[in-house]
Amino acid sequence: MDIHFCDLCNESIPASDLARGAAVRRNERIVCRHCEAAMSAAGTPEQAARVAASARARAGGANPPAAQEHARAVTDDRAQAPLRAVERGRSRAALWVASLAFGLGLLAVGGVLVGGLVLRDRIEADRRARGQEDARMARVAELESARVEGRLAQRLGALEGAQTDLRAAESELRSRADDQAARANETLDELRAAVAGLAARLDRLDALPEQVARFGGELGTVAAAQPDLFAEFRGLRERVAELERGAPAVAAGNAGADPPTAPQNLGWQSVLSDLESPNAGTRWEAVQRLGDTRDAAVVPHLSAHMDDDDLFVRMAVARILGDLGSLAGVPALIDGLEDPEPSVREAAVVSLRSLTGRDFRFDPIGRSADRAKRVKAWRIWWEKEGVALSAAE
Repeated sequence: MDIHFCDLCNESIPASDLARGAAVRRNERIVCRHCEAAMSAAGTPEQAARVAASARARAGGANPPAAQEHARAVTDDRAQAPLRAVERGRSRAALWVASLAFGLGLLAVGGVLVGGLVLRDRIEADRRARGQEDARMARVAELESARVEGRLAQRLGALEGAQTDLRAAESELRSRADDQAARANETLDELRAAVAGLAARLDRLDALPEQVARFGGELGTVAAAQPDLFAEFRGLRERVAELERGAPAVAAGNAGADPPTAPQNLGWQSVLSDLESPNAGTRWEAVQRLGDTRDAAVVPHLSAHMDDDDLFVRMAVARILGDLGSLAGVPALIDGLEDPEPSVREAAVVSLRSLTGRDFRFDPIGRSADRAKRVKAWRIWWEKEGVALSAAE
């Protein structure tokens, strides 16, 4: 037998009440007849319960049959109390289980919600952290890029400076190389001229045996004629003595006459033809004989052979022009400073120093460019002062 309890007053409800409609079901709830009557008069379930209790009390005194019926129902209810207790325990257990399940569900939902919120917060925090980390990395990358760009700019500047230095060094090296090449070319020209001079000397050396043989013959002739020459010399000396002894008488007799013109030594004129000889030895001997005269009148003839083909002739001319002491030989000696042979240049500068007292620091074996500057200085000086010096001589 099913036992029901009123959901309002918790009193047992007989099945017969439900069968005849004394107790009713409302929204899955069972309400006894007393609570139903009370609910019709009262508004709340609590009021309905109180009204139903008072109604049951009145019903017990005023209506004996109903009270008896109620007593029987109570007796039946008491008999069924253990069953109802068990049922109530089950209902309460089920209620506790349901409440527990509901609570656990709420806890689960709350946990899910809390976990979701925590997860959301964590995600948001991670997102912010990632954003901050990305910003930090971007800043670090920017700083690193700026640092790298600075280093690259510094190195680029250093490379540009080094490139400029290399270009300057290259320009200087090229200039030095050009100067050295020019000097080398000058030295090569000088060497070629020296080689040519040496070749000419060798040619002249090849002709020396013939000249020595000729000079030996001439010396033999001179030696053979020496006694006659000495005898002639003694005769001339005696003649000069006689003339000196008779000179006072002649002077007294010619007191009113014009003084005689001093005789000139023109014996060297016969030597001039030898200066044009094709034989270098003959030309050299003629130069020596003209120098022995100590006559300044031979200077123009000697100056004309300052460019003679023979080295020894040019050397002799340069030396003898200085020995004669005449400034008329200065132009030819300045030309001799440009001679291809150092020995001729040496003889010319020595004679120039002796005649003029000037130096101009000419080096006979110096570089051709330096020699050209010194020769130019000699020429400028002679153009300015040569006329005056020649006039005062």
